[in-house]
Amino acid sequence: MFPKTKVYGEGIEQGYEEPCFFIDYEKEKVKKLIGNRYNNETSFKVLYFQDFNEEEARYKVYKVRDTLNERVDYIKYKDMYFTIKNKEIEIKDKDLHFFLIFNFLQKKY
Repeated sequence: MFPKTKVYGEGIEQGYEEPCFFIDYEKEKVKKLIGNRYNNETSFKVLYFQDFNEEEARYKVYKVRDTLNERVDYIKYKDMYFTIKNKEIEIKDKDLHFFLIFNFLQKKY
């Protein structure tokens, strides 16, 4: 979606270059179901820091917001796909905060 934009893992590092994304694990809720089955609700936060030196920078955060909202419907991890249950989007201090919440069932042995 954004091939020229660097993506950082958990935690904000010093010396990062804008524009960039940070993906951060937020929390997980585990609910026991019948037997050895569990429902996991996991949430991540995606932060987008825009480069204010870019042309039309003040509108770019809205374009990124719209693209993420329209195109992020699942997460792929190790050949598994997790459907996004909820999305929450807000712009704080001109930065985009995009929250993703997804569920998956787990069987513990």
